[in-house]
Amino acid sequence: MEGNGVAVLFLRRLDVALAEGNPILGVIAGTAVNNDGRERAGFTAPGVAGQCELIEEALDVAELRASSIGLLEGHGAGTSIGDALEIEAATQAFRSTGAGAGTCRLHSAKANIGNLTAAAGAAGIIGCLLALRHGRIPPNAPLVGGVPPTDLAGTPFTLADAPIAWQPSDQGRYAAVSSFGLGGTNAHVIVGDAEKEIRLASRKGRSWQLLPLSADDPERLSGTVDAVRAAAEGTSADVRQDIGHTLRTGRPELTTRAAALIRADAGPDGRTWPAPEHFRTVPEAPPTLVYVLPGEAAGAAGAPDVARALYRAEPAFRSAVDEGLDTMRQMLAPDLFASVRDAFLDGRPPPATHALQPVLHLLGLGQHAFLSELDVGPDLLMGHGVGELTAAQLSGVLSAEDAARAVCWRSQAMADPSERAEAVVRFTRRMRDVRLNPPTVPTLSGVSGAWLTSEEARDPGYWGAQLGARCPFDEILQCVVSEHPAAVYLQLNSGTQLLRAVRRLGLAEEAAVALASGGEASDSGRSLLQAVGTLWERGVRIDWGAYAERDHALRADVAPRVFGRIPYVHPSLLEHCPGIDPAELSGKRVS
Repeated sequence: MEGNGVAVLFLRRLDVALAEGNPILGVIAGTAVNNDGRERAGFTAPGVAGQCELIEEALDVAELRASSIGLLEGHGAGTSIGDALEIEAATQAFRSTGAGAGTCRLHSAKANIGNLTAAAGAAGIIGCLLALRHGRIPPNAPLVGGVPPTDLAGTPFTLADAPIAWQPSDQGRYAAVSSFGLGGTNAHVIVGDAEKEIRLASRKGRSWQLLPLSADDPERLSGTVDAVRAAAEGTSADVRQDIGHTLRTGRPELTTRAAALIRADAGPDGRTWPAPEHFRTVPEAPPTLVYVLPGEAAGAAGAPDVARALYRAEPAFRSAVDEGLDTMRQMLAPDLFASVRDAFLDGRPPPATHALQPVLHLLGLGQHAFLSELDVGPDLLMGHGVGELTAAQLSGVLSAEDAARAVCWRSQAMADPSERAEAVVRFTRRMRDVRLNPPTVPTLSGVSGAWLTSEEARDPGYWGAQLGARCPFDEILQCVVSEHPAAVYLQLNSGTQLLRAVRRLGLAEEAAVALASGGEASDSGRSLLQAVGTLWERGVRIDWGAYAERDHALRADVAPRVFGRIPYVHPSLLEHCPGIDPAELSGKRVS
């Protein structure tokens, strides 16, 4: 029986597909093509010897024994002679490599969809790929009279009359596909599942998966959230990683947004899935992003926990911190340096407030390094206390080495409050040996509360005065608010000083984002990823491609774009059914 159809196979080298995160339905283990036309009895007559040699060659190329083949997709011409000879050839080939009786299921797509002629072989491969993907062998179409046209007794083959769970062999699951053409050209392909290759690839990802979800309007976004939630719940860590990777790199970024954060290795808490009241509509242009770096008084709570969690979880963060520690090793006393280092290695709190300053500086630099990898950077900078020195490095006023030296000097100067005046003089003198540059990013002064001028930035006396003369945090923040009312404020370091100030100034709390609040930050950098999701919801551009470099994930078949429903009623329905409300007929059968 002839059929009509088109079959398309997308082929890539396995290493390229793994590197680019393509979904892999199967791996071609071996192929063989021959032509036995000269040995055949006629142009259309099949040949046992040629088919047997073909299958043996494909098994040899795949380096497999026939006992590993769980499914044979036969050519299945549907003729008594052709099918009998095909079974004979396959039996000889399978027995030659040790296949026992009834070890392989026999199937032919032609029994279900007819002969697709030029597309028949590709259709057979697609059927095998689906069987491999789902781990189930499909049944053949019902046999006329329930009796196979060819006796399979004693052969390696049996027919499935119902779907069967496919138990893999020691080498995995493999299926073989035969396609025999008129004139003697024969082809045989062996395909296997990709689980082994994917397992061999590095699948170590983040403990938390950030899922950016977007749509054209809240109704469609609700549908997307429901679809992704259904796909993610009850799946493995690898599948969740693939879902997150797909949503970050394979979906358009639309205007109505919500970000979900789920654990990769456990069932998600229902509270992590955004509700419609938390959906955000992004502005037409990206918002002004203000980095806020509080000082030691505000950042003490939870800083060591945050430092340890991010140091363990994020390579970019760890690299930036290690670079700073290398510089500080020469500047700090051994016991003080050890306390700074231990805050990142073990989460151990420094013994004194002045020892916390280097920790906060490195913490802010590490967070900035992580964000820079995602192509996120500040439009404006605001620092307070030691945070102003970190802001000075981010704005280019200080080099990384000079900023680390200045932080160490500042820490030493504040170790003894009784000698503060002398410490200011000594700190100012040291800053004269440092190269000071104009800021390349607009930066607020922690001394005056106004914008830092080039003259102030290059004046060692300004940095000496900064040790003791500080403008209140709220006044500095108010300066930004008055000029940039729609800005988004991102607090680096740790703590919630920014959020408290936003409340005191009467601003919308959604304007403030904290990278780490301290309490939940100890869970593998959860709050860091949560902050990235919040920034994306607010319209800040995120380079998900850079984020994906650590994913080692594949594209998943999950949550395509959800389209809204638009009711349509044909005019003839209203004409023949007067008085009926079309809304009542939605989704109902009309006869």
